[in-house]
Amino acid sequence: MPVVTSRRFNDKALPVEFDPKTFVPIGEHATEFKNYLGTLTRFHVPILATRWGDVLEVEKNLLWQDILENWVIPDDERIRKKILSQIVTRWRDFKTTMTRKFVIGSKQNETPCTKYKISYDG
Repeated sequence: MPVVTSRRFNDKALPVEFDPKTFVPIGEHATEFKNYLGTLTRFHVPILATRWGDVLEVEKNLLWQDILENWVIPDDERIRKKILSQIVTRWRDFKTTMTRKFVIGSKQNETPCTKYKISYDG
């Protein structure tokens, strides 16, 4: 699996605050964190999975572990569920973009595999 780096300051993980009611990232590093989730999703969630339920639980746990290792956030199940929900949304958006561009769009004769490091070996 490719390594996705988070933005760190002096090699320290950045803290992310969450809204206490919605568990949505807020504060100084919220935008960076959301961008990180999108990148993490593109690199680690298989694009060939038909639906989120097809993604193995072990892969979801690896995503969560990566997030905990690279960001200062509480290891809270409610926050985990919210973040995984955000990952699902980014994954679906990415799949939609790929379909729009490379299946029905102007790039039908091109492949996204190199640009997005997609492989068929799982």
